[in-house]
Amino acid sequence: MNAPLSMQRAKLAFLRVASCTAPGLVVLLLAFVGAQAADYFGQRGLSAAAVEAWHPAAGRLGVIGLAAASLMLSVVACVLAIAVGTPAAIRLAFFAGRTEARLARAALGQMAGLPSIIVGLVGLAWITPWAGHTLLAGVFTLFLMVFPTYVLLVAAALAQEADQRLQTCRALGLTDRQFAYRVALPAVLPAVVTAAALALGKGLGEATAVSLVIGNIGTGALPGIFEPASTLTSAILKDHGGATGLHRSALFASALCLVALILVIHGAAAMLAAHLRRRLGV
Repeated sequence: MNAPLSMQRAKLAFLRVASCTAPGLVVLLLAFVGAQAADYFGQRGLSAAAVEAWHPAAGRLGVIGLAAASLMLSVVACVLAIAVGTPAAIRLAFFAGRTEARLARAALGQMAGLPSIIVGLVGLAWITPWAGHTLLAGVFTLFLMVFPTYVLLVAAALAQEADQRLQTCRALGLTDRQFAYRVALPAVLPAVVTAAALALGKGLGEATAVSLVIGNIGTGALPGIFEPASTLTSAILKDHGGATGLHRSALFASALCLVALILVIHGAAAMLAAHLRRRLGV
């Protein structure tokens, strides 16, 4: 009688430890990165980080320009993914034939699973010839990466909504198009917000594909969309091998900015999704 009870208690204890491991690792990671970046902020301060351009060879190590380039790149790519991907997800969930839907899901799944280096080479071959090595080329390359995941997530949420409510709405006289745009899409807005946040976070964290197409040239505090630039991730990828001293600390400061941006975005998305769920009563 006691053995099953002891086993159950052991399982519960293991689950408690496991549930604390991930947050603990995040805290340790942030503490390590923050400690490595302390020299940079101690010597340069936030004002220099915001005003200086990123030119390590000249001793200028402003990381705010890198953060601005990363944010601009990811936000524009995410907006494009939402604008193009939402109608695509609606068609995939409601209006595509069985064969079309099966092929589209398979193709999107393959695209979502492509290594970033492959997407970067595609961007290098197809996008940079007309867009140049600029942030704009990075936007379209990043769009190729985040679009499939966004479409698949939103289409899955729409399909689940159709399984639950489509027949009832048809019985009430709504057409499939009316159901898709007036009922299903508003009902899955929390899932849309979550998918957009995942796409934005993936865009911010991407390094390899972006670094192949944006030029990797130091940028000021306000980079131009039609100009070459460096992002937080591309600077870390390009410079980490030979960086020492303050330069190395600046790369850790860039990593800290990247983590902070991702945490803020996902936190804001979680609060917005929760607010929408309360309003929708789900």
